[in-house]
Amino acid sequence: MSALSLKLWTVAFFSFCLAEKEHGIVYPRMLESRAATGERMLKINDDLTLTLQKSKVFADDFLFSTTDGNEPIDYYIKAEDAERDIYHDATHMASVRVTDDDGVEVEGILGERLRVKPLPAMARSSDGLRPHMLYEVDAQRKRPATGLWYTEHNKLPPSESK
Repeated sequence: MSALSLKLWTVAFFSFCLAEKEHGIVYPRMLESRAATGERMLKINDDLTLTLQKSKVFADDFLFSTTDGNEPIDYYIKAEDAERDIYHDATHMASVRVTDDDGVEVEGILGERLRVKPLPAMARSSDGLRPHMLYEVDAQRKRPATGLWYTEHNKLPPSESK
């Protein structure tokens, strides 16, 4: 490998590492336990803390249908069981599944373009916090004339540029 090639790889590697600091790996933590109002404070990173409220997304009981091979299978599910770990933050347009049985684990939507998901294969922090990937997706828009959804590429609003 030539010296120029090695330098280019080094620059590319460090550029990737620096870019990862803006989103990259985060270690979410609960700041408060459940309050009487049901709100929970979840700190994703230094720039983003969610005020979570329980989400109600299903009817009291609902039918979940699937198949096993060609055999249809129906399950009746209680909404409280399905919604047990689902929360939202209207201010940040966030909807997440949060469990904290063995450390905080978060997965979901953090606004229009940010997402968070656990990294189970990665080691915990020295504080015992679980690592998560904070990443960005392309925004989707709905065309008023057709009602069809489309994706805008390479357009990041200034408010979400970090």
